[in-house]
Formats: sequence, C-alpha cells, structure tokens
Amino acid sequence: MEGDLVQSSSEGNGKRHLVVNRSVALPVRDLERLRALLRGRLEAVRVYLAYLQELDEALTRAEIIEGDAPPRDVVSVGSRVLVQDVHTGERISYELVFPSEPQRQDARQESVELPVLAPLALALLGRREGEQLEWRFPRGARLLEIAMIGRGDATGAAEAARGEDATLVAPMAAAFG
Repeated sequence: MEGDLVQSSSEGNGKRHLVVNRSVALPVRDLERLRALLRGRLEAVRVYLAYLQELDEALTRAEIIEGDAPPRDVVSVGSRVLVQDVHTGERISYELVFPSEPQRQDARQESVELPVLAPLALALLGRREGEQLEWRFPRGARLLEIAMIGRGDATGAAEAARGEDATLVAPMAAAFG
C-alpha cells in the first residue's frame, strides 16, 4: 500500500499493535451503516459505564461482612437466584459468576450463568429474598421478585427442601427475552 504510514507500537504489556494511518474508501451506504453501528456501540458503552460507576459507588457504601460466607438470603457471586416476574409468574434461575470463571457444563441447565458485571447481575447483587426490582428487558420492563437464593450445588437441595422442582423453576433464558 503505497503512501500508507505503517507503524508498530508496544504498550509495555508485550502486545504489539499495528497502527495504520490512511484514508478509507467506503460507499455512502456502508459509511452510514458503520456510523449507526458505532453510535449504538458507543451508547451501549456509556450505559455499561454507568452501571460500572453505580457498582463502584455501591462497593464504596457496602456493608462489609466478616469471613467468606455471605448471608444465605443475600445475592452474591456464586449465588443461584430464582427470579419471578410478579405479573406473569414466569421464573428463571441465574447463577452469578465472575467473568474469568470457566462456564460449568450442566446438562440439566438448572440456571443461566450470569457474569457479575452484566447489568442484570449488578442490579441483583446485594439484594435479599423477597425484594422486587423493575428491569428493562428487550421486550419491555418487568417487575421482578427475588423468589429464592441458594449457593452453588446446594441450591438444588434448597429448592427440593422448599418443594421446588429445579427443572420447572429454571426455564431457558428466553423466558424473559
């Protein structure tokens, strides 16, 4: 590519990035679509950044619990949370996980893994059983109630003790679409 300025840079992390300074030739239609896509992504980043800032503020105000085990009725990382739509009765079970944790291979798919930095996970974090929150899903806002909280593999036993059938309380994630 004659006339292009090509540089190689390194940012101290050992990774190399290629920087190309040149103009890009695009049809108007592609340019408009790319700009719309970029605007959408930038807005999504702004919204996500707002969630992360809320988390940072919440962590600043957090009640510190001694030891590693949070109260059983509080949503934390590692919790399985049964969420119920107050109006329709639809239920779905989420398990809050750190993004770096490998996904569990669960043939029964009793819960949908939800990375703790996902906006819905941030909204659930620190809440207690019985609390309600309004959440905007792609198909509209829903009033959700935290119906049950369990921990890891013990959740199935907790559900059974309460008369809940894990295969009924954990439908596919599309339930709340």
